[in-house]
Amino acid sequence: MSPMTCRHGLSQRPPSHAFPLCGTSPVPHLASNPRPYIMRSKCYHHRPPAALGGQDEGAAGSVRSPPTPRPARSSRHSPALQRVLSEPGLEVPGGGDPSKYLATQEAFWKAMRRRGPKPRAPTVVRTTQMQYRAPVDYDVAVAGGTLGIFLATALQLRGLRVAVVERGRVQGRTQEWNISRAEVATLVGTGVLTREELEEAIASEFNPTRVALHGAAPIEVRDVLNVGVCPATAVDRARRRFEAAGGVVLEGATVRGAVVHPNAVVLETAATRSGTVAASSGGGDPGSDHGRGAPSGAQTASDGRPADAVETSVRRPPAPAAGAPGSSPPRPVAASLLIDTMGHWSPIVAQLRRGARPDRVVMVVGGCVDGVPAAANVSGDLLATLGDAADDMQLFWEAFPARDGGRTLYAFAYLDAHPDRPSFEAMLDRYLDGIPAYQGVALEELRFKRLLLAAFPCYPDASPLKPGFDRILQVGDAAASQSPLSFGGFGSMLRHLPRLTQGVEQAVRSDSLSRGALGWLQPSSPTLSSAWLFQGAMAPRIGQLARSGSRPGAPLRGPGWLPPDHVNRLLRCAFGVLQWLGPWALRPFLQDTLLFLPLSATMAGMALRDPGTILRVVRQLGPWEVLSWARHYLALGLATLLDALLWPLRGQLQSSYRWRRVLDAVHWGSGADYHDH
Repeated sequence: MSPMTCRHGLSQRPPSHAFPLCGTSPVPHLASNPRPYIMRSKCYHHRPPAALGGQDEGAAGSVRSPPTPRPARSSRHSPALQRVLSEPGLEVPGGGDPSKYLATQEAFWKAMRRRGPKPRAPTVVRTTQMQYRAPVDYDVAVAGGTLGIFLATALQLRGLRVAVVERGRVQGRTQEWNISRAEVATLVGTGVLTREELEEAIASEFNPTRVALHGAAPIEVRDVLNVGVCPATAVDRARRRFEAAGGVVLEGATVRGAVVHPNAVVLETAATRSGTVAASSGGGDPGSDHGRGAPSGAQTASDGRPADAVETSVRRPPAPAAGAPGSSPPRPVAASLLIDTMGHWSPIVAQLRRGARPDRVVMVVGGCVDGVPAAANVSGDLLATLGDAADDMQLFWEAFPARDGGRTLYAFAYLDAHPDRPSFEAMLDRYLDGIPAYQGVALEELRFKRLLLAAFPCYPDASPLKPGFDRILQVGDAAASQSPLSFGGFGSMLRHLPRLTQGVEQAVRSDSLSRGALGWLQPSSPTLSSAWLFQGAMAPRIGQLARSGSRPGAPLRGPGWLPPDHVNRLLRCAFGVLQWLGPWALRPFLQDTLLFLPLSATMAGMALRDPGTILRVVRQLGPWEVLSWARHYLALGLATLLDALLWPLRGQLQSSYRWRRVLDAVHWGSGADYHDH
């Protein structure tokens, strides 16, 4: 099946061991490029590690970042890479020197691949049986403001008292998040944005998008990930509505820990470096420039903005939980529920995962460029391949038009964290080598405006992440609730926004805030777990791929047994069947939704069309992994049946928290929410 891209923009900021990423992607010269490509449809919007001044979806972690490595000497880089790193005005997450950024990312990636004892997990959350004697300041505290502001706004508009705690500033980057109009309309449906505000936030729109696989004719679709949303505008407008409704924003506040009491959770914060905790509460001036116009290289704490660049001011008297400007330390934030939207690298998530290394990784390199001819920059690639697998990995590409004539280009691969996996520099060299063939433009004619590097962790056996404490709930990338084929972020948040808004409100009002009760808000999802098999099939392990000969037609050599065209052949088979089945099967798949009937028809068609490739996948993954996948597949079928039987009873079960969550679990778990857009 097709690898899907981070279609909506990720937002990730690791506390002490991460790699950021971000972006969207433009399209190439579709007709003029003689080589077929495969593309994924999405956007990356990752936030860099604390060392880079960023965090994932919210406040930075409490774990200290490792020392920043010295930038590698220019003599070590290839001429093409050195030219890009020396590009005047090149932006990188967190700002600063691009060579230093590359060196820092290499250090994080090397640490992730290092074998040996698991790193000691931080202890961020503590529990106590003592009652919290003071009244809570808020019903909900959201840690992580860039994506968290959307959920916070939806909850505030429902009458809950909500505070957003953000390490930097609650503002979005300027580079777009790519999504479909039907999906982004969720922001209007939940009241987060008005229709006029949404139109204002849409920076680009194009058609068609396509899947272009090496050795096959491109497949074109319309209205899939074809809208570019400007994060700076969307976050700013959501923030204004949040504050106008009485919401409180605490900026420059780094999460240091949390204490869970039987009747409250108390969030411990510290001023972010030179920043201070600023409170901006209800009724903010709509003409203020808070969160507006972040240059795409300077991000918020949620976006990777350097912490020491965060200088916040108080526009209104601080709320009870926020200390006065410049106070040291800031006062604790007491709430009934803490929502962790700090992404994969949340310090709370690190504690829950106990230092476990990811089973798989999506490694991404790329950026935004100027210089692609306007005639070739009118459509996007959801997924593309330029050739067969090499060096034990299949390289995928994606591209989308960006605002002001720019083009976002990314290359990515599904990998494990084996020590022999390539460095970011090696991936960048392959990326730069492939751009001329992919886009039909000489590298020297392009000007790089932004460079992004990231490694997104995947935990097949622990996704979504279940709550580990009473009164604390992980949401978005922190819960690993994204599809294994994409990178999460904006799209994942929007998909679950209606469900989470209703569920969190009901949980708070009914005091259903125990670990078990909150677990119903992050149930197992067969539509997501069924996709792990496909990610694994596109991620050959070290040594599985046979090395191709030195010239075309030469026999394969080397210890591996998988032919280099294995992944391309698998995808050509899958997309050939999907195209034959029609839009009812193809479109949900391209939008990260596996539905039982289309999936069943596609698998049957693939087995008939190319049984040899299917047998190689079984051998590649091993029979036990395939049998494990069969459990998720059957669960998807059961969820589909239960949703058809139980959904009509939704009106009669509105008042029961647990029954309502069961209905949500089978509805979203079966992928039936796809039809809600």
